[in-house]
Amino acid sequence: MNARKRIAFVIESLDCGGAEKSLVTLLQNLDYNQLEVDLLLLKAGGAFDKMVPAEVSVKYITVDTSTKGASFLWRRMRYFLSRKYGARQRHLAQKFWQAFKNGIPSWQESYDVAISYSQGFSTYYVADKMSARRKYAWLNTDYVKAGYDPQVDWPYYNVYNKVVVVSEEGGAVFTEAMQRVAATAPETIIVKDISDRNVIRMQSSETIEEVFDKSLTNIVTVCRLEPPKGLHLAIEACKQLLNKGHKVHWYIIGEGSERARLEQLIRENGLQDHFSLLGFRENPYPYMARADVYVQTSLYEGWGLTLIEATLLQKPVVTTNFPTAYQIVQDAINGYITEMNAKDIASKIEYLIEHPATAAVMSSVKNELSEINKKKSLDTVYQLLYDNTRL
Repeated sequence: MNARKRIAFVIESLDCGGAEKSLVTLLQNLDYNQLEVDLLLLKAGGAFDKMVPAEVSVKYITVDTSTKGASFLWRRMRYFLSRKYGARQRHLAQKFWQAFKNGIPSWQESYDVAISYSQGFSTYYVADKMSARRKYAWLNTDYVKAGYDPQVDWPYYNVYNKVVVVSEEGGAVFTEAMQRVAATAPETIIVKDISDRNVIRMQSSETIEEVFDKSLTNIVTVCRLEPPKGLHLAIEACKQLLNKGHKVHWYIIGEGSERARLEQLIRENGLQDHFSLLGFRENPYPYMARADVYVQTSLYEGWGLTLIEATLLQKPVVTTNFPTAYQIVQDAINGYITEMNAKDIASKIEYLIEHPATAAVMSSVKNELSEINKKKSLDTVYQLLYDNTRL
């Protein structure tokens, strides 16, 4: 490996989210003696911007933001009509790209490898607007449950040398969706998101403003406030626990479009003193470390990064049964995997409250698989970047 490879990673922004955290963690673990890396963003000001290594050159994608002229008005009108009357099964990112792509100029630099690190805009941009010897698309979600239309996406994904999926289950869902519209699906390869045990543990010791009442059972969830995270189940489960006489306080770390609706649900259920939306925290690990129980109520996940982080901090966990949960949590060993309803979630939390010895045993279980996955993922990334023929 003599000359450094020119690599471009593309993602809309570094706002708080699993794909964004995964990308930043990957960038922190790359060898910049071997690689020259550009990070292309659509917008600045994301929560993880400051975590990008100094060796990475951050650049910004230009979009035609002119508010004048017939072409702009036509694109706006096309997007509006598509959102209001277009096919319901199409994701908003697909409708946006179809409406605005002609107003987005091509990127002028060429690369050895260009990587779209998230589905949607990034995937379309790298496929249509960038020049590279090899192109890879990262898929960080359940493609079908996220609402993408494979009829629209097949021509874009077919441009890529490989589609990187973060789990076996996610890969199977994507392949099946693509095979519904074409005889052959794009080739996939698994690269699981990496987590750095030492960094997480070090950051978990930092102080926080909030004081957790040790006389209560403190429950923590870290996620975006978005519909797929199933936080309505958390609110309902919290109410059920209180109705049974358990003294609990549930903290949600994260921000998102669902805040107003969730705040209304909290008020309607009289949970203002028991359920707190703390907002985004740059470092969520001190909150996770102080939790008595970590709970994930997701309706679906591409992988489950925060759940992994909770197990690295050796917290007893309760999680809904999205498919990849079974690869992260050993049911009844370091946590419980529940049905996707509030009653079962509350029941498992209640069991841990009433059986502190079980919770203590779960807290003694070390997550050794994460370090194995980290090494394997980094090895696979380098094989992709250097066009290793074994793949």
